[in-house]
Amino acid sequence: MLVEALQRRHGDDVDDVATIVLGAALVLAAVGLLAKTLILGQTGSDRPYVLARRDRVLAVSIGLVGGFLLGLTSVGSGTFFGLMLIMMFPLTAAKVVGTDIFHAALLLWAAGMAHVVRGNVDFVATGWLALGSIPGILAGSQLTVRLPETAIRLALGIVLFVSGLKLVGVF
Repeated sequence: MLVEALQRRHGDDVDDVATIVLGAALVLAAVGLLAKTLILGQTGSDRPYVLARRDRVLAVSIGLVGGFLLGLTSVGSGTFFGLMLIMMFPLTAAKVVGTDIFHAALLLWAAGMAHVVRGNVDFVATGWLALGSIPGILAGSQLTVRLPETAIRLALGIVLFVSGLKLVGVF
């Protein structure tokens, strides 16, 4: 519904507007993550973390906003959910990655079925993407548990920052 309303309002420019908004959000989030890591020196902890009531409300709020973004743009699972988990909760990057991947698997079914019903899925492309993703997932998951926490956070922040700049048209 929202995409159709935006298309009526912005016409053919709706994709350009969405791209710029997404890029700006990535830049802002990356700056926050880099500042938290470099300036505040905050990284995650491997200790068990029990969610307080405030944390549960925050997690549900992140899920609502992120789920909306995921349904609207298909960006969200690895980008925004993982980033928000790193920024809002005292978890290690490895725990965030594991949590985010499990969460993504749950979202995959909900978002995927919605797009199948609407006829928006290219099953051949999906198959080829899955074939290439499996070795990448296996390699990435092994690296995540071996690299230092700060290195993972800095790499994530830099990749998100550069990606956001590219989307807003800086280069």
